Amino acid sequence: DYQIVLIGPVGMSDPDTNVKALEAQQNIHLLGVRSYQSLPQYIKGFDVAVIPYRLNTYTESVFPIKFFEFLATGKPVLVSPLPSLEEFYDEVLVAHDAEEFIARCEGVIEHGEATSITSQSRRIELAAENSWPRRIGELMGHIERKLDERGLE
Repeated sequence: DYQIVLIGPVGMSDPDTNVKALEAQQNIHLLGVRSYQSLPQYIKGFDVAVIPYRLNTYTESVFPIKFFEFLATGKPVLVSPLPSLEEFYDEVLVAHDAEEFIARCEGVIEHGEATSITSQSRRIELAAENSWPRRIGELMGHIERKLDERGLE
């Protein structure tokens, strides 16, 4: 009943990833890598932005940069339970298995904003709180404090 659009590389964290079953489905579109400039056009048509990582050794320590980009769009965000995103579980939808993933997506599609944990404005605010300039500023602040503590310039 739905169209699923997956953008990005396949098998980056697991070279043995087999997507033949997905490719055989009429409603699943594996678009591969797309230019950064074209992504807003795709995301505009999304009902829910998903980060569907398979949990493995690689993803135990991965932080998907697209997480904050998705939040910045204001769209509801559904993630796999990646350890790096745990501090944001109260702000986004989390799916621990395939059934929960489907249920969360259907909830957003059928009921819209009402099924999201946070509002559109809160998602945008959270993205702004974690922008590159802000994160770099905080990091530089830590470095400068450490240098000051050691009497260095």
